[in-house]
Amino acid sequence: MNRIAVLALIVSCSLVGPLMAQEKEMRLTLTDAQGGYCISYLIDPAVAAELAPEGTVLAKAGKGSELSPFLARVIMDEPPFAAWIPAAICIGRYQAAAIDGREVVRAKQGKAVTVITSWVGAVQPMGVEGATAVLLEIAVDESRILNPLRDFGLQPEERTARLEPAEAGDTSLELKVSKAKISWVGHPTGDSRVGSTQSMTFGYGGQRNSVWMVTASQAPATTRLMVGALRIEGKDALSKSLKSSPIRAVGPMDEGGTAEFVFHRLVGR
Repeated sequence: MNRIAVLALIVSCSLVGPLMAQEKEMRLTLTDAQGGYCISYLIDPAVAAELAPEGTVLAKAGKGSELSPFLARVIMDEPPFAAWIPAAICIGRYQAAAIDGREVVRAKQGKAVTVITSWVGAVQPMGVEGATAVLLEIAVDESRILNPLRDFGLQPEERTARLEPAEAGDTSLELKVSKAKISWVGHPTGDSRVGSTQSMTFGYGGQRNSVWMVTASQAPATTRLMVGALRIEGKDALSKSLKSSPIRAVGPMDEGGTAEFVFHRLVGR
């Protein structure tokens, strides 16, 4: 899934059977997107095993995984990459955020609430039926969101994404996910198109070995393609995965509209 916009310590999938949702649920709603996009890439299966929780069954890109058009094109041109694992890091910037229907933060003029997610394709990760990826990390830059999520039993990271003007009308973005330092310089291009609603379901590990189903959806007002240059620094598994990918596609950019994360804590049947 695109644009959605995560690294938490996750319990071994091999210890978790099929799960069902408890009554415990939290809903994070983000409004008025200020320009969000994903870095989509493919991971060598051997390296992906270092990222995902022990016992995770990784979803190969050529086996019906949800793929961005960029990754699908690479696999069509180079069939051997169908055995690699789809993944994405998504950055979303929003004007306001609400938890369970109550607004908790509204950004000042020129500022934004940032949400960063990181995921890897998987089959029923952590025993979560219907999930198509394991959510490695969810990160935000606002304590009024961080604290309620932590109190609820989740493990969000506190991270920021530095966004600044660059030369020739470009924008510079810098952020860290796990130990990987990610830098991108570029801009949207072409005409805006009407955005489409998208959704994705993840397995996620929270505090005290808790297991969660996370449903993420977004309905952007418009979307545009992007051009630019991406640079990765670091020596951890995530950095190696990004550097070795046959493609690291950035975009498209979503603007306007809303996004939502629904967190369900799960228990065994």
